[in-house]
Parts: sequence; C-alpha cells; structure tokens
Amino acid sequence: MVELIECCSKKCKWTGLQDELKKIRDQEFPEVEVFDRVCPKCLGKEFYALNGFVESEKVDQVNKLIQVLTKHRDKPFLRNKDVAHVRLTEKNQVYFFDETTRRKICISRKGRWFAFSSGALSKLVEQFPAYIKNGKAINVDALFSKERDHGFTEALQKEIKSLPCVLGS
Repeated sequence: MVELIECCSKKCKWTGLQDELKKIRDQEFPEVEVFDRVCPKCLGKEFYALNGFVESEKVDQVNKLIQVLTKHRDKPFLRNKDVAHVRLTEKNQVYFFDETTRRKICISRKGRWFAFSSGALSKLVEQFPAYIKNGKAINVDALFSKERDHGFTEALQKEIKSLPCVLGS
C-alpha cells in the first residue's frame, strides 16, 4: 500500500508521496553531499502520514473516470503531471485530492468546498461520494449538454459513457 504524506505547514498542506519530495542540499554540511527531502511547494521539512485510507473498486473506477477526463482539450483534473484523485477512509469519508493545490478536500459533506471553472465539473465531483458509498451511478449528461459546448469529442464521450461508474453504461 502506498503511504501518502502531508506537509505540516498550515498554509501549504501539500499531499503526495515520499518520492515526490524535493531534494535540496543541506547548508549545514557544505563540504559533504548531504540532502534534505522537503515539500515541493513550501520547502517545509516536516510531514505526517495520512493513514486510514482503504482500497475500493468503486474508488478505482472514479479515479479511472478522472483519468479519462484529463484527455479533454482543457485538461481538467490535470496540472503538469499531477492528476486529481479520490480516496476513501476507514470512516467512510471520501476525499478529493486537488491536482492544483495538492490539498485533500472532504467531499462527503455538502457545501461549497472549492470552485471549478465549470459548474459541470463541480456537479460531477459532488456525485463521487454517492457512487463510492452507495453505488449511485454518476450522471455525466451535464458535460455533454447541447446548450453549452464543453468540447468533448464523440470518441471521448463514448469512452466516458462506457465506464462502469457512469449512468447508462
């Protein structure tokens, strides 16, 4: 199991893997090649483990949907090589790991937790907990509405609609 870590800085709260930490030369020992592993966002040196996440086939299916959506021309859920993803805790809470801020956001609770450039994407993410917890299929029709062109090609629409977590697949 991959162990996620989170930066202890209250302003940063970057989340990621140990392998993603930045290596910088330790100034305390300039004559020797010694490196510190620091947060790639704020250069902080303190982290804590994010334990308590469980494996789930439904979580994997939602993450697959997110991966497929990154093929869109606007690359939603993708920044540089970071892709957003969701995780489920032992306490049945669903967290969205934002690709831009690298923060974990509890999406199990209703309310305004962050903004997207598109209301359709926000409505899509709001459906993730219901699918993961209760199996309620995700409705993607708002992404393909005729009133507003979101730029999904026919091939991409077909690929999205073929996923097991999507309504009507």
